Amino acid sequence: MSTVDFRQGASFGTPNNPRVPQIRLTQKINFDDYNGLKLVFGIQDPNQDGNNNQANANGAVTAPGSAVSANVGMMVNVAGQVMYVQQGAWSCSGLYGMSMNTLTAGVFGLFGSQKITGLANGAKHLDSYGFGFYTFVPILHSADGKSRAMTLSFKGQAYMAANMAFNSATATNFVGTAANPNAAKGYGFGAQMIFYPFQDLGISTGYGRRNAYNYADYNTERTPNFQKYNSIVFAQCGL
Repeated sequence: MSTVDFRQGASFGTPNNPRVPQIRLTQKINFDDYNGLKLVFGIQDPNQDGNNNQANANGAVTAPGSAVSANVGMMVNVAGQVMYVQQGAWSCSGLYGMSMNTLTAGVFGLFGSQKITGLANGAKHLDSYGFGFYTFVPILHSADGKSRAMTLSFKGQAYMAANMAFNSATATNFVGTAANPNAAKGYGFGAQMIFYPFQDLGISTGYGRRNAYNYADYNTERTPNFQKYNSIVFAQCGL
């Protein structure tokens, strides 16, 4: 997870999208030569949770069972990280094998809000939020801090989110009824082992799962048959 938010992280922290426009402040606090904290705070483009899998040309999304629309981006998102980083110590190949990472563990989160208009009882605000835990653990470290050969690492992430359909953090954005929509809530986790037997050959295997949370809200006029969860087991290798 190399950004402060969910947009780059998809469901589990794999990078497949560009970063969102943001104002970002990063501060490092060193405890000693080998241990420290990395603090990140960002104010960013609210279409982070724009739920554009249901958006129209005007950037609005449809509430459950009707033409009611939610104005995306009524409030900018705030996001942050607090990560413990072991510096200058054992390292393994990290993101796409392009960098060497050391032991990292910490929490991240995001908060925003949407305004839903067109309801019979007036407008309604729904919060959009997400928070989670991420870790990267070198198990077999690089011999010289540069070579990937014979390195083994573990990467894991778990999250809880609401009203964040973007990249499937939640399966949809709204649940409930057209008259009283609620934020869809979901949680997920993923774990991955990465092994490089040689410098230019990587092998990865892992498991991930995404799960709906507020079942009672899903089981309504719009989503009587909803996806409770999905999961994936994968293994791959590449040069």
